[in-house]
Amino acid sequence: MDRMNLEKFRRMPFRNKIQWIFNYYGLKILAALVGIFVAVYFVKSVFFAPPAPDVTVIMLTDHVTEEAAVRYQQELSEKTGKSIEIVHYDARDSYGMQAFSVKVGTDLVDLVIAPEEESSMLAENGFFLSYAQIPGTDDYMGISRRAQAGEALQTVMEYLEVQLTNAENG
Repeated sequence: MDRMNLEKFRRMPFRNKIQWIFNYYGLKILAALVGIFVAVYFVKSVFFAPPAPDVTVIMLTDHVTEEAAVRYQQELSEKTGKSIEIVHYDARDSYGMQAFSVKVGTDLVDLVIAPEEESSMLAENGFFLSYAQIPGTDDYMGISRRAQAGEALQTVMEYLEVQLTNAENG
């Protein structure tokens, strides 16, 4: 800014100064704000991401409600003292089937409860270490290759076996 324009700028009312600055530097300021937002979001998502749950279970069933799955999650977290995540999808819902496939595809699942067809497909693709039918139900329970053997996983499996048998039988 040359001397003449600087004097003119100094004599402007405050509102006009703000308008002049915005007109002259507006896009640069906007670009800087967007850049700062992206940088903060990136740093926050990489360095301050919430810890992964100790055990992640995905359920694709039509005889367990979302409310029951939330209750199972709370009871198991209290019982084991670990972070348990139970994600429930309705087997009758096409969205549930797609969401189930996406979640399994992330390979961040320890235990899968699903109908025979989906369980067989996952087993054929090498997703499971082992899987078997839950007694008294049409569902199968499979342990993923990612799963870490431990007391929490064993407790979750035993608890869910009982709950699912009870849910389907009565």
